[in-house]
Amino acid sequence: MAPTARGHGLGQQILNALEEDARRHHMTQAILETGVANHAALALYTRAGYAHIPPYVSGRNPQINRALSKPFPDR
Repeated sequence: MAPTARGHGLGQQILNALEEDARRHHMTQAILETGVANHAALALYTRAGYAHIPPYVSGRNPQINRALSKPFPDR
């Protein structure tokens, strides 16, 4: 993201829209991955309730990649 686009909540808006779409399609959880050095993404996901999980793809290096998950409880 361009530095001028940071700090406007766009990432949170996109994440909210993706999560709402997942819920509409009756998905029970989200699983995602980002780089361990992507501190902004890790902070966003942590604030949104995502928790670290073991790699979900074999061969992924947890020293480089970080997998996270968030359950979507029934409403």
